[in-house]
Amino acid sequence: MRTPTDVNFSRGYQWWLMKEAKKRNPDIILDCLAWGAPTWIGNGHYYSQDMADYIANFIIGAKQVHDLDISYTGIWDEMDYDIQWVMLLRATLDRRGLAHVKIIAADHWTWSVGDALGADPEFVAVVDVVGAHYTYQVPANVIALGKPIWASETGMWDGDWWGAIRTASLLNHNYLDGKITKAELWSAVTSYYESLPHPNSGLMMAKEPWSGHYEVQPGLWSVAHTTQFAKPGWKYLEGGASRLLPLGGSVVSLKSPNNVDYAAVLETVDALAPQTLDFVLTGSLSTAPVKIWRSTATRSFELIQTLFPQSGKFSWTFDPESIYTVTTVASGQKVSPPSPRLRISFRSPTTRVFKSTNPGQLLATFPTKPALSKLSNFRRIRAKFSAR
Repeated sequence: MRTPTDVNFSRGYQWWLMKEAKKRNPDIILDCLAWGAPTWIGNGHYYSQDMADYIANFIIGAKQVHDLDISYTGIWDEMDYDIQWVMLLRATLDRRGLAHVKIIAADHWTWSVGDALGADPEFVAVVDVVGAHYTYQVPANVIALGKPIWASETGMWDGDWWGAIRTASLLNHNYLDGKITKAELWSAVTSYYESLPHPNSGLMMAKEPWSGHYEVQPGLWSVAHTTQFAKPGWKYLEGGASRLLPLGGSVVSLKSPNNVDYAAVLETVDALAPQTLDFVLTGSLSTAPVKIWRSTATRSFELIQTLFPQSGKFSWTFDPESIYTVTTVASGQKVSPPSPRLRISFRSPTTRVFKSTNPGQLLATFPTKPALSKLSNFRRIRAKFSAR
């Protein structure tokens, strides 16, 4: 909405991205967080009725135009919150038929919002999730609120193996250190120039829209050790099932809503030596065959063994500098096709008049097969993918 009357839900890549995500995972949960607003909002004042309506319009348009259900909204990215405006936002969402949309606070660098939530019954009543960015030692007063706690932006800013194994450690320690049950990683896909800060940080890289080339980094499979098995609604297990490991590293375990299936995610980034762990299944946890998935510096997300518990027990030895998932869930899979396009340098000079270009229109086209001068590079890329 570039003006109060200019409503256009074809602008931006986010609609396409969310719809493509829903195609791959219909159960994915969508949320939104505003980083800023047009200057007409509140005559330059972000915390205004205009901004509350702006967020409501965004969520309503997502559903009406693109059939996208947005379940959560934040307040203002990494800016000081305004308690009265958060309550105004709640009232606006309710009035606009969006009572089901939940509010996250405060997407800041600290957990200081916990003090305000604990002191104000009206404020705590309208906040559904407590979220912060890049800070993991959650204060006791935030945990005591009894609300979901999210790392609503986090990440290691590296998608290579170094970043992958530390991402696995980060996800485990989110829960071990702060009872954090959701993490939104930045960046999911690196799609910007290498000259900008934190190049190649994404779980994937897609920096050449003119060629269609992309790369899957090890960080993606690090995240898969959790997300391919434990789904929203699963619960973390306490006690010995989620703890630091004796020789370094950590494990967190989760169980399904029916208390049968389980997944234990282990990282041994700081382990000093191999360590053998004994698993004892209690309660209604399944004694079905157990699958073990592993990622290392040279091999990502491989199913390496199936174990058969005896009398509800089994053991396995875990090597250092690795990521593991031990689970009864059989849905894990690795599909990693090579990029459909080769890396091709951007053609220069290139001229486009953006006013005459429709949103989503391809701005440049390149041949899908390499020219003869690119043949040696093509062979190197093919060999690279063959090695993987």
